[in-house]
Amino acid sequence: MRKYDVEIYGKLEEMPHLLEGDFFHSLELFQILEKTPGITPFMAVATQENKVVGQMLVILYHRKSLFPPYLYTHAHAYGEGFYAPDAEQNAIFPLLLRSITIHLHKRLCFYIEFSRMSKKMLGYREFRKLGYVPIAWQEIHNSLHSKLPQERLSDKQIAMIERIKKRE
Repeated sequence: MRKYDVEIYGKLEEMPHLLEGDFFHSLELFQILEKTPGITPFMAVATQENKVVGQMLVILYHRKSLFPPYLYTHAHAYGEGFYAPDAEQNAIFPLLLRSITIHLHKRLCFYIEFSRMSKKMLGYREFRKLGYVPIAWQEIHNSLHSKLPQERLSDKQIAMIERIKKRE
């Protein structure tokens, strides 16, 4: 098994030269987020013999609320990261996941969300070991080309429109 080193970077100046190809885990997005108020980006970078083989950008959001908890942070990662073409993604992803999870827990992160995973079962065992739980989100995809707008309305909606027209 190959040996990988993982570092977490929070400042642009400290970061090594990264892989290019995925905007959601890129240096450009890191630069944008670093200058955005209320957001702190963290880049987990896996290296092998001083060569970057994988990277994962996680965005830490700082929230304020009128109701408890008044101040809290939560993190979000879009996808599973970006990897070199010859890298072992199944070996590197758990290392990046563990490192970023530990780092964010030290910063008292309320919850961490991973979305838009290309392979739904990638790292499932590691997610469970670290206390993550899967949440099925409802995604609605409407095709606006299949029917005319009038055909899409239900009887109840048509009646409501008619009542509004009568009031005018």
